[in-house]
Amino acid sequence: MNATPCKLSYDAIRDYAELIGATHDIYYGEGLADIDGLIEKLGGTVVYDQRLELAIYGQGNFVISVSSIQSDHRSRFAKAHALAHYFLHYRYPQLTGHRMFDKGQSGPAETQANVFCSTLMMPERYFRLAFEEYSGDYWELSRIFETSPAAARVRAEVLKLVEV
Repeated sequence: MNATPCKLSYDAIRDYAELIGATHDIYYGEGLADIDGLIEKLGGTVVYDQRLELAIYGQGNFVISVSSIQSDHRSRFAKAHALAHYFLHYRYPQLTGHRMFDKGQSGPAETQANVFCSTLMMPERYFRLAFEEYSGDYWELSRIFETSPAAARVRAEVLKLVEV
């Protein structure tokens, strides 16, 4: 099922993601997000399957499916992206009952999930410090935040650390 976009601006979505990360105390080291720990704290389960991205059976009872053949960084992104749907398109609108969010969708709700996911994985405070310390080296930033260099570049652009 396609997610219905939430009524938050992108800035509000970024703030929400930062709040979730801080509230659940998921950051350690130079700002690496413990995505698996957050899923566990929330009562979720990760399975390795190609069929669905996120199935919710009620608050605190959800399953995130990731491919067993993708890279660790891609798997982390998929989990964080599914968490974004959980928070933006299930919990925020206070839905109840069973919901499924399928892989491979596109549209405004997917963009919202990407904004949330990027912020959750690369929180502004930590990202700015690392960007300065490593002189904007996207490979180093991708190592620190366990994401792709392309995702680190986009995050730097969003934070206006580099010109587009």
